Amino acid sequence: MREGWEIITFGDIMTPAKIERCGDRTDLPILSITMRNGIIFQNERFKKVIASSNTKDYKIVNNGQLVIAFPIDEGLIYTQDIAEQGIMSPAYNIWDVDYSKHGRRFLGYYFHCPFAMNYYKSKLRGTTQRRRMLPKEVLLSFPIPVPPLSEQQRIVSELDLLSGIIEKKKAQLKEYDALAQSIFYDMFGDPIENPKGWKIIALKQVLKVIGGYAFKSDEFKENGIPVLRIGNINLGVFRPTNMVFWEKTEKLQRYLIFPNDLVMSLTGTVGKSDYGNVCILDNSYNEYYLNQRNAKLEIIGSIDKLYLSNILKFDAIKTRLTSISRGVRQANISNKDIENLKIPLPPLSLQQSFASKIEAIENQKALIQESITEAETLFNSRMDYWFS
Repeated sequence: MREGWEIITFGDIMTPAKIERCGDRTDLPILSITMRNGIIFQNERFKKVIASSNTKDYKIVNNGQLVIAFPIDEGLIYTQDIAEQGIMSPAYNIWDVDYSKHGRRFLGYYFHCPFAMNYYKSKLRGTTQRRRMLPKEVLLSFPIPVPPLSEQQRIVSELDLLSGIIEKKKAQLKEYDALAQSIFYDMFGDPIENPKGWKIIALKQVLKVIGGYAFKSDEFKENGIPVLRIGNINLGVFRPTNMVFWEKTEKLQRYLIFPNDLVMSLTGTVGKSDYGNVCILDNSYNEYYLNQRNAKLEIIGSIDKLYLSNILKFDAIKTRLTSISRGVRQANISNKDIENLKIPLPPLSLQQSFASKIEAIENQKALIQESITEAETLFNSRMDYWFS
């Protein structure tokens, strides 16, 4: 332990919160986990597509309360009032926190550091993933380091600075995406209204959807061929983080994919935008294996890859896929859903003209994504330094 730090326990500073229900209130954001490097920010409102339109029995989490969420295995510090889905109430514990020895943001970072996350996961009990819980006696004895408040503030300032850099760069990516959509509108018009009268086709006429292989997670290797998982592409950009590997074998040849291939994530959370996202793989690796619940979109007809990837990013087009996704909480898109999706198809020469304009944008996005990865690596390194 660092000099000048002391160790207290979860039970020393936290007590179970008195439960409040939403009743007739509909002004609170719904519980939707959106982590920004250790601190939770909420911006979603009640939506009928999320589990239920009846929010009366939802719990209210007040400003600064701590939520231990299972089976998600994460401790969450909230910065504003939110509403929790009542149907999941057994899986969430809400706690009041004594901040006299801890700053709120310091705790937010600490509860998401590798030590804390590994502690949660190593102590979980239960027979299935969705029912795994942390025994109360284990939770109450959870160790928390307490540096002096001045040092907590210094740690938070450093991590906030890195977090802010990452967020600004992510905002730049969104601005480039908005620019690409603006160029698309200028050249082709609205893809739903199709004011220029382009031919409408089903995607099965121009592409083949190739699903991934069901790799066994307990057999991943430390080196070999990287396995492309949902977390690597579910934000619509390739993120070479938490990569796992598999030994190259001839029998898995059909699941090999390569830089510049177009891929889509097929599974996510009902009501969220963490699936149905497409990205073009970069050259971080020479080749990849495609894991299950991801798909490669292999072009076999007269459609440009950049035209296709951009039209699939339009909310109205993407909603045609996600609105028919199967599942109550876990949403799934099938290969046939993609193949049957209908889009306008301008002449290939015009698509290629659009692609030439977008290439410069994609090159800039690749540079920004590389800098994001570097900043996230540094952020994680500093988290390890302070909390290991």
